[in-house]
Amino acid sequence: MYSRFATTFPLLRSGAAGEAGAAVSACFQQRGQRAERAAAEAAAHRRDAVDGVTELVAALAGHRRAMWMREEARLSGGD
Repeated sequence: MYSRFATTFPLLRSGAAGEAGAAVSACFQQRGQRAERAAAEAAAHRRDAVDGVTELVAALAGHRRAMWMREEARLSGGD
């Protein structure tokens, strides 16, 4: 009986250690994927924000140019 336990226990212990290692590895992998997803979402958000500001600046520049031309026409006597 003792010899059977002595040979079975190390097998059970190594199996449990293997399962625990796999679980820890899966947790780390999940965490890494979550971090990559968060970084991709942050980059997309930043890109959208930069695109929005770019469009706003372009619209403001166009408006400024139109107002400049209108005022220049008014001052020169044009309509």
